[in-house]
Amino acid sequence: MAARQLELLFAPSRIESRLATFEHLTLALLQAQTDQNFIFLVVASEDMPDIYRHRLSEICASVPQVVLRFFPLTHVEDAQKTIFIDLSLDLKDVLNSAWMTTMLSA
Repeated sequence: MAARQLELLFAPSRIESRLATFEHLTLALLQAQTDQNFIFLVVASEDMPDIYRHRLSEICASVPQVVLRFFPLTHVEDAQKTIFIDLSLDLKDVLNSAWMTTMLSA
């Protein structure tokens, strides 16, 4: 990725805002779920500056259901496939069973 794009992507004001939203909204909602039997994948860039990688890792560590992985530039679908293999998950494991039943009967 071009240096200028990385500079914009990881601009301190932008990344601070995104980390705060992720921590105080997204993860707070995950922690409030009554059914904690789920995995929440977080895919992030290996190009993320170390200070933010460390912060994201600390934030994610507070929620046991979060699986954080850093990847080089790739499509998110490819990253997901890699994580599914690493965690021995298949499609039926990652989709809601009611949704799967509806889709398969259509």
